[in-house]
Amino acid sequence: MKPLPPATTLLIQPDGLLIPANGGQRLLRLVLRAPLLPRQGERNPLSLGLIIDRSGSMSGNKLGHACEAVLQALARLDERDRVAVLAYDTEVQVVQPAGPVDATCRQQTARALKLLRTGGSTDLGLGWLSGCTEADKGRGDRLGRCFLLTDGLTNAGIIDPVELSGHAAALRQRGMVTSTFGIGDDFDEAMLGAIAEAGGGGFYDIARGEGIIAAVQRELGEALEVVATGVGLHLRLPPGAQIEVLAPYAVSHGAAGPIVALPDLVSGQELSFSMLLTQAAVPVGTTLPLTLTAVSTTGTLAETTVTFTADEAGTCARQELDRQVLMAAAQAMSAQARRQATRSNQDGDFDFAARTIGTTTRALEMMADSAESPELAELASGLAKEQEVYGAPMNARTRKDRYFASTNTVMSRTVSGESVRVPPP
Repeated sequence: MKPLPPATTLLIQPDGLLIPANGGQRLLRLVLRAPLLPRQGERNPLSLGLIIDRSGSMSGNKLGHACEAVLQALARLDERDRVAVLAYDTEVQVVQPAGPVDATCRQQTARALKLLRTGGSTDLGLGWLSGCTEADKGRGDRLGRCFLLTDGLTNAGIIDPVELSGHAAALRQRGMVTSTFGIGDDFDEAMLGAIAEAGGGGFYDIARGEGIIAAVQRELGEALEVVATGVGLHLRLPPGAQIEVLAPYAVSHGAAGPIVALPDLVSGQELSFSMLLTQAAVPVGTTLPLTLTAVSTTGTLAETTVTFTADEAGTCARQELDRQVLMAAAQAMSAQARRQATRSNQDGDFDFAARTIGTTTRALEMMADSAESPELAELASGLAKEQEVYGAPMNARTRKDRYFASTNTVMSRTVSGESVRVPPP
């Protein structure tokens, strides 16, 4: 990875700067803004694995569109890059062994894909892990990426989503990021979403087969504009403080405090999420600094500190709160609840799905009352109306639409699944 250009910024916005001395909480909004690539065409080379599900359910135009997405991806790469193309059902077929992307590679891949036919059941783990292994051959210092294109459930080999996510996290640690593309209405959205989250890549819900081409192009475009890899947010908390991240980012614990694993940053990206700080009791007047440092594989990106003060509970209650921070946290809480409720609905646990929505609704109502915010009250009212929806069977397409939308909210992505970017000046 080439050194990051300057101008990465890290902002921290608290909802208030006073914390009750007898113990209390503060909400925070974090914004990490990545720099723009310095020059057009300057980028890091890729080692890309393209893995196609060719199980029986991919018959019709799904397989054809997936193959076309692969060919269009190759057209966008050059000899700086390496690619491996694999297809799988319960067995793996190496369509194109790992090697440089040149005219011969494109021609051989096109010929092999024309002969590709659908097969039997789906061993997603075997196909995906084989593709990652192949793409890792000869990778060197290239960025590692694996794109998994599938339309179904895994019904052979590894079927436990937790185990699959564990493999994704391990691959990410070794520099191989996984993105998942679910086609149609039959794939397991929670499983593919979890693999992408643990793997550091994007998750795409593609209702119609032809949409796979544009989705792969979007994710590939971001891979070609990465400006920081191995990104983590290191937190130095005040004594007696704890932090909760209101987003599905993995949190580990280092010697100096928690570390939040963030996705690779792309040119001009704005990554934002909320956190909840809980502070134990301290004497009145105690200053409580919270320092955040964003780092990557090339070093420190940015650092910032916010300092809270412990005060009497009544004084804290009278402070003016930042409505933007409260709304961002409330939206994150709502999206997290919808994600969990969607998973419960998929599992047939409709009562738990409804309770999940109800619990978060009550939390939002308390926030709205405390802040005297009609906007928060309206958000809570809207979520309350969804309790009955999640508490009854949903069709597969509705469930996927809702899961994808809520995932994009908590992962700071656009409605189509792309990273949020700040327009260049």
